[in-house]
Amino acid sequence: MKTSTIHLRSRTLLLGLALVLGSWFTSSAQEGRRLELKILSPSGQEIDSASLRLSFCERKSIEGHTDKSGRYSCPIPADCSSLRLWVWGSAYAVVDTTLSVATIHQHTIRLDSHTLEGVKIVATRPSVQMNAEGTTYQITTEGLLSSAKAPLVLQRIPDLIYEGGIYTIPGSRGQVTIYVDEVPVNERFLSQLDAQDIDRVEVRPSDVASSSGGGAIYIYRKKHLGTLKGELGMSAGLINEEYIVSPSLSYLSKTFDLVTSGSVITNKQYPHTRTLRNGVEVLDIQSNTRLTQYNAEALLNAVLSERFKASLSYLLFGYEERLRQSITKPLGMKRQEYLIGCNLMQTANLILSYQLAPEQSLLVRAQGLLSNEAQTREGVSGDYSARMSYFVGDVAYDHDELPFLGTTHALRFGARLLHQRSVVEGSAKPHQMTQGQLYLKDNFYLAKGLSLYFLLRNEWGRYGLEANRRSYFSFIPYVALAYSKSGYSARLSFDRDLSRPEGSLLSPAEYFVSELERQRGNPNLKPQTSLSWSLSLGKRLGKSHLTLTASHEVLQDLISGISTTTPNLSTFENAGEGRLSSLTSTFRTSTFDYKLNLQVYAGLKYSDYQLKSAYQASALNATQRGWGLRCGGSVSLLLDGNWFFNASVNYNSPTYTFTSRTIAEPLTYLSAEKSLLDGRLTFSLSAMAPWGLGEYRRTESTFRGIEQIRQSSLSLSNVSLGVTFRFGKGEAKEAPSEAIDASGLKRSDR
Repeated sequence: MKTSTIHLRSRTLLLGLALVLGSWFTSSAQEGRRLELKILSPSGQEIDSASLRLSFCERKSIEGHTDKSGRYSCPIPADCSSLRLWVWGSAYAVVDTTLSVATIHQHTIRLDSHTLEGVKIVATRPSVQMNAEGTTYQITTEGLLSSAKAPLVLQRIPDLIYEGGIYTIPGSRGQVTIYVDEVPVNERFLSQLDAQDIDRVEVRPSDVASSSGGGAIYIYRKKHLGTLKGELGMSAGLINEEYIVSPSLSYLSKTFDLVTSGSVITNKQYPHTRTLRNGVEVLDIQSNTRLTQYNAEALLNAVLSERFKASLSYLLFGYEERLRQSITKPLGMKRQEYLIGCNLMQTANLILSYQLAPEQSLLVRAQGLLSNEAQTREGVSGDYSARMSYFVGDVAYDHDELPFLGTTHALRFGARLLHQRSVVEGSAKPHQMTQGQLYLKDNFYLAKGLSLYFLLRNEWGRYGLEANRRSYFSFIPYVALAYSKSGYSARLSFDRDLSRPEGSLLSPAEYFVSELERQRGNPNLKPQTSLSWSLSLGKRLGKSHLTLTASHEVLQDLISGISTTTPNLSTFENAGEGRLSSLTSTFRTSTFDYKLNLQVYAGLKYSDYQLKSAYQASALNATQRGWGLRCGGSVSLLLDGNWFFNASVNYNSPTYTFTSRTIAEPLTYLSAEKSLLDGRLTFSLSAMAPWGLGEYRRTESTFRGIEQIRQSSLSLSNVSLGVTFRFGKGEAKEAPSEAIDASGLKRSDR
């Protein structure tokens, strides 16, 4: 009996061990399955760099391209038995098919040639993908010249409004931050980025890496193979003196991308400003300004291994302004003043990405900034100088496909550390800000077409002068809910944010503002806070898109100027609050195979600013309240013979700040381009503010009970003639680049 029991236990143990080993081997086999694809031409030749998109079991989506032997390999997710495959190339028709991967892991696909000559077939990837975090647009350059730049692509996106060099998202606060392959760039770099190099653009109304509060634009470039190309652009003003030289050079391969660009701009401007108080002129300033700006940027993306990628960028921006002013005061008193202002800013970015698994990655970001600014006035007091250093580090863990509670989550958990130090002339101690932050963001679907996105930030730190630094702890949430079905879309969001005062507002040193005003900071200022809501409705019909966005924002502890007992000297206090509401509609459409593109927008804004009762007697200025109109648009046309025309107009008036009301004229920009030699040579003729329309500004305020009006005539009007020469070899492929991509676009349920 004892022997039988021992045999029974042994058999049970062996059976259990066999089950465990069997499960392990089965799991290993499942995890080790790899898909092997081979893409051939109609004649049976291997196709190098064919673009692919694979959707496994409608849960996971990845993109890639074949190697020189026409092969592509990737792991097959566990418990997945089928995939949907898209394949396309520049000389072949698109393939859209479904494959079984339950037992067969090797497949050969033979592409067909185009059946219609001269017709470009666009890949069947969805052109627009929307969820609660933002909207992704797959880019086509149809209707653009081969020499077109990135701003013309962004001009086609219905979620963006472009006004005077600034991009904004309706319903968001402030201007957007622009990223190229996850690296922040300025507008000058963007203006030299080729439109045909862009694979997709993501518009996010809220972003953890952006500090402006206006959201972000993420631009991802296509993959290039052995491409070396460059460009030299030059232009000159025909009415006012202006010269621009902008070279660029890039080399792109399978293992690294190097993009460099630069520009030098010099021009003369002749602004004129008049200040009236109760209808009497008290100050007249006529200026003769020479402004020189220089910009250089280098961006390097490197594939260090199959899982490890890195991006490094360096940006140099500076300017020098030489200003000669003729100042007239009451009773005909005149004098000349010579002012020299300069600024130098250097920024470096490092991004490291390590792929822990197909859907998991570790991301490390670091950014450093050094800025020096100085202003000198000959013969009078009012010299000014400031220095600032800034560092931010960010470590994040991404899981693009985390199954939880019956749905798939795109999760990111991270920590940030920020340190900023600035010194303003006259301040005995530097202003410092040290900030720590833990954040969690998630994006998932509650039901078909209904997605939820949230970004939760716990932030703490200290800021202020060394002798008087304030500590704080804040919880900053952002929540958005989006729904899309049959071309209709809706998005509802809530946001809370903080804006801490800059060092110049905290420094107790006095500094020169104008002939009639001097200011000093207040080291006891608190942060400004805002609560905002936004609702956006959209309808897509073919190549047309209509949106309507309503927003409301409540501002608290607004910083305002407060008078002191010293004449013409003011300081700052958290003296006000405000309520801002807006309603904006945008419409975009394309016709004639994208050769004619139209985008228009129109909206109303209402601003209501109020002083706290404790400061109504000492406030320098009365608060403002009123309605404003915001409208404009752009139209572009591509004609046979490589002629391209573009026109845009923007009107935003009146605009309100806490203490002033500004009326402005509509600003117009016109351009015509002619491309020759297959896009290698392009001539352009452009006009800014033609006939001076758009130069006038009128700012109204009530200063200590006195009605003050400042009338300005800006020196914007000009006509410029330009020429651009492009050189190099290689061509962009229809596939995303190997740059770091932290967007989480891999998920097919988007």
